[in-house]
Amino acid sequence: MLSEDPTVAGTLNQNPSDNTDVTGAIELNADSICSRLGSPARALLHHVEVFEQTDSTNSRLLEAADDGAVSGTVYVAAEQTEGRGRQGRRWFSPAGGSVSISLLWQLPDLRAATGMSLATGVAVLRALNRLGIADAGLKWPNDVMWQDRKLAGILVEARGGKDCAAVIGIGINTAFPDKAIVDQPFVDLETILGEVPPLNDVAGAVLNELLLLLPIYQSDGRDDVLEEWRSVDVLRDRPVRVEQDGVEFRGIERGINEQGALLVETERGVRSFSTGELKVRADETAG
Repeated sequence: MLSEDPTVAGTLNQNPSDNTDVTGAIELNADSICSRLGSPARALLHHVEVFEQTDSTNSRLLEAADDGAVSGTVYVAAEQTEGRGRQGRRWFSPAGGSVSISLLWQLPDLRAATGMSLATGVAVLRALNRLGIADAGLKWPNDVMWQDRKLAGILVEARGGKDCAAVIGIGINTAFPDKAIVDQPFVDLETILGEVPPLNDVAGAVLNELLLLLPIYQSDGRDDVLEEWRSVDVLRDRPVRVEQDGVEFRGIERGINEQGALLVETERGVRSFSTGELKVRADETAG
């Protein structure tokens, strides 16, 4: 069930303008986020709810889906206390340091979730372009990168059954603390742009691009979306190390196949990777 008129709830700020609270974090507001969507995207949006703090927007939205939430429901948070990434890894999302966005999206079946993190990455990159960041790229399967540093992450969690759906989670670094404990190089919007853009602009741009792209990806535009992903692949033709279920492979990254699986040229030929415990990173020891 989809609504043409999105509802709003749980706003931090009753004034829909972009204000700054006492901590310096730009406030999120559901009305303001919705106002930044074009009509086509708004037609696919059902409900936006904003949290000042929550454990995990994905976890909350998965629970809401079990309780009957419908496609197009969106949760946005200024802080997560138990944010997570792929394979249960912790996603660091401190107050004032990031914005977390989760979208519930109906699927015809579980197969439709294949490659959805790649399509989401393309949507996030389009949104960043709108915000003035034209040189970001994507790292398989779910990282948004800027100059080899992680700017954003994506987590897609799909559930089958009678009402098959996916929760698409996106976390974007906005102004990370200098002493943030993160296990990889990172960057934030403040560093790239010189200031933190209004978080309502960030959330609105991401949702607008994502809501427009998902129906295209699920219909006849899948090949075009994957080709766009290939054009911004930051590891393409670079030495990489892939760890799968505890076994490490080294080779040259050769993009993705028609199903969105990663292709790596090893000494024994080209291997594809798509399932299992996977870690992919540039091989700085090669060459």
